[in-house]
Amino acid sequence: MTESSVAGPLVRVAGPDDRDVVVATVVAAFRNDPAFQYFFPDPKRYDHEAAVFAAYLFDKRVAKQLVWVAENCEAVAMWDNPSSAADWENEGDDPLYLEAVERMGSAAERIEIYDGPVEAFLPSTPYWYLGILACHPDHAGQGLARRVSREGLNSASATGVDSYLETTNPSNLGIYERAGWEIVHEANHIPDVPIWVLRHRPQ
Repeated sequence: MTESSVAGPLVRVAGPDDRDVVVATVVAAFRNDPAFQYFFPDPKRYDHEAAVFAAYLFDKRVAKQLVWVAENCEAVAMWDNPSSAADWENEGDDPLYLEAVERMGSAAERIEIYDGPVEAFLPSTPYWYLGILACHPDHAGQGLARRVSREGLNSASATGVDSYLETTNPSNLGIYERAGWEIVHEANHIPDVPIWVLRHRPQ
């Protein structure tokens, strides 16, 4: 699936040329997100460190056509499918990861602290994972994030497996629940950063 024909802004698979705009969208969208504030607490370094992280997440997925965007990258959904999940298992040996760690400094340690317990909540059976869902604040309220997320959900439903995501923003919970997601776990291993893990059943 490369494009959505449903009425509204075009949803398409991102390509390498979309990298800079996608990164800018993620950096802007997560500026006040509790997880990104924990990862990148220095406001003077936020733009740089968050951009390095977002670029790494994009680079890991774009060649597998697992990044969907609104037409001009106003919104982005970065997914992992069951076969791509193994790409993260030996992350410490990945040159992309090592470069990102070097450029992010201590933020990389905080990301590892965050990730460990969350990964324990994910199933051992195949699943799709929505790693990043972002809409640029200038385009919020138009339903773009929900539209770009549907592409991965449709692919997951076609293969009959569940989808998962996590969020640290309590204001997102009602939005996700209205879109068919359900809370299945909550982690509290980081003070003041509750983490909710949500699941979406195949439709």
